[in-house]
Amino acid sequence: MKKVYDFANSFIYSPGNTLCKSDEITIGDTCDENESEAGKLCSILDTKDFEACHSVVDPEIFKKMCILDVCATAVKAPLLVDETRCAMLSLYSRQCSWNNTELTWRSENLCRK
Repeated sequence: MKKVYDFANSFIYSPGNTLCKSDEITIGDTCDENESEAGKLCSILDTKDFEACHSVVDPEIFKKMCILDVCATAVKAPLLVDETRCAMLSLYSRQCSWNNTELTWRSENLCRK
């Protein structure tokens, strides 16, 4: 995992400044306490709003990514958890769209545009 962070950080331009460097986060650091709550938040991909795309784009990998991102966000920036989940749902929806399956999933209570 360390090599991934070193590679990602190699693209950050900040001569002599380490403030922009990412902290290494491991799954154990992020999901111990938050995994069940993150699972609940990300399981929305299993609902009817996303069902039309399941045969085209497998939601499982997106749920796993969502859980990891939500867990990491809950540790580092708890106020951004909803934005993090919305970003992953948007990514899934975009992937569906690229595969000619349009989803209508946003609502007043979920990731308003």
